[in-house]
Amino acid sequence: MSTEQRHLLRVAAVSAARRHGDAVLSHSSAAVMHGLPTWGLDQKRVHVTRGHRSAGRVTGDMHVHSGSASGSGLVAGLPVTTPARTVVDIARTVPFEQAVVIGDAALQRGLATRDQLSSELDEARHCTGIREAEKAIAFLDERSESPGESRSRVFMHRYGLQMPCLQASIRDKRGKVICARGLPLSVRRGRRVRWAHEVQPG
Repeated sequence: MSTEQRHLLRVAAVSAARRHGDAVLSHSSAAVMHGLPTWGLDQKRVHVTRGHRSAGRVTGDMHVHSGSASGSGLVAGLPVTTPARTVVDIARTVPFEQAVVIGDAALQRGLATRDQLSSELDEARHCTGIREAEKAIAFLDERSESPGESRSRVFMHRYGLQMPCLQASIRDKRGKVICARGLPLSVRRGRRVRWAHEVQPG
């Protein structure tokens, strides 16, 4: 089984045991439930969020977060934080690169909108990691169609490289699209590598 499938089994086991009746699946567990990419996310434990009055804790198979349990819905009959809430929760608690991968995917697949992300950021304005989350979400681009494209953008940003045009099309002299690619697409001319948005037809 894949890592995601094994995690779903853990989710099913925890849900069947009903250890925390008022909790909702959140963070990386919510990402798995929504079918979002989980590159770089810890899936060893099932993540749930309970009300502010409860204390967060980590056990062998669970990570219980303390926070508002609002902003949730049902997925496969289980209470799960919404995609927008999930993106913000993850962006507050993981490195920039992982946050961008999952945030790009949520936007690209139409699971969350920028307005929804902005609203969730506002709700979490007093939470730990909110500044990191704001930076990651400001960097998101719904044109990124894979974790590889998202990670490439982060790499270029990190090292001050020129950001390429995503999903660029190369056309021949008649205007026909001969290549439509994501990132990175490059053409080597002599000693210089040119990105797709720099290449002229013909």
